[in-house]
Amino acid sequence: PAAFAIISGGQRAVLNAVQSMCHGYGIQPIAALQKPLRLGHLAELLSLAGNIVETEAHPASKLPEFTLDEILHAVRARQFEPAYQPKISLRDGRIVGAEALARWRHPEHGLVPPAAFIGPLERHGHIDDLTFLMLDKAAADCSRWRSEGRNYSVSVNLSLSSLADTGLASRICGAVHDAGLDIQ
Repeated sequence: PAAFAIISGGQRAVLNAVQSMCHGYGIQPIAALQKPLRLGHLAELLSLAGNIVETEAHPASKLPEFTLDEILHAVRARQFEPAYQPKISLRDGRIVGAEALARWRHPEHGLVPPAAFIGPLERHGHIDDLTFLMLDKAAADCSRWRSEGRNYSVSVNLSLSSLADTGLASRICGAVHDAGLDIQ
């Protein structure tokens, strides 16, 4: 049997709603936690799932700080890539898709988590630059997987600030179509 937790950067009300929906479908998550996760939260989750973790904390406050120009340069240089989080069928445990999570492969700092770049991009109105880079890369990967006989779906996260764009759906459909995928 699978144990799972709901973990999101969304507001607590959203987490509570998702948790309630799970209960309505007879699914019992072990927790619903907000990002950023602290090591203690992760250790508690793993303990609840029957595992134990022993490691040193790596606080979010130790993340390098980047200027907006550095981040935008990295977007233009396509240094961001999707890290895929699998979507697992709770019914039979098989992989049915993936969520593409943005990670920055920085030439000096290695893999940089989203806490270091999402905020500045959203505050300055450039989050769609990253969103469409991630969408292009995720759609290309999805297309390749399907050509290999793996019929996975792929999700790409959108910023709430992007939803005000009335042309967003058309732009997304165009990117998916350009990758040779059907829109579902």
